Amino acid sequence: MIYKIKEIVEENGYNEELTKVLVNLYKYMQKKQWWGACHASASVLYIALKEIGLNPIICIGEVQKYDFLFDHSWIELDNKKIDLSISMTLANGMPLNAPVILDIDLETNEKNIIAYGVKGNGLDSDALFITECPFNLYMDMFPDNSKGLWGIVEEVLDIKLDIDKFKEKYKNVRRRIVRE
Repeated sequence: MIYKIKEIVEENGYNEELTKVLVNLYKYMQKKQWWGACHASASVLYIALKEIGLNPIICIGEVQKYDFLFDHSWIELDNKKIDLSISMTLANGMPLNAPVILDIDLETNEKNIIAYGVKGNGLDSDALFITECPFNLYMDMFPDNSKGLWGIVEEVLDIKLDIDKFKEKYKNVRRRIVRE
């Protein structure tokens, strides 16, 4: 898996910092069995990518693969999807798909077939809450780390954060609601 991530990242012209962030987050998700953590993982990934000098967009919307439709968060980077959490859904961690890195399905090594931002039933109450919740509050609320999701950002970037500085820096972040 790590080799595939590195290969896709390099083929798309990004450096090893992106590979490191993606691998670190994926390993964390596996270790913690982070099922159904798409909103949290996209939040962590957004900050980590910003901190390595990239310009990601954090997105939320409905996603569909075959007949399975659900609310989801993901990252877009240069108009390409990054979605690690698609491999660990709320259905007891059942993988709906392999992770998607820059639009590539890690299992098939082909363009992913997931439809992001489809018109379905509309976002449910949990997803609507996340769209309205101030980003810093959402980052603070994570119960499994004393530093909230900021602590996960530290692990992914392998650095110590000045959390107050980061809260100021990211206080105006909003998720883009995608609905085509």
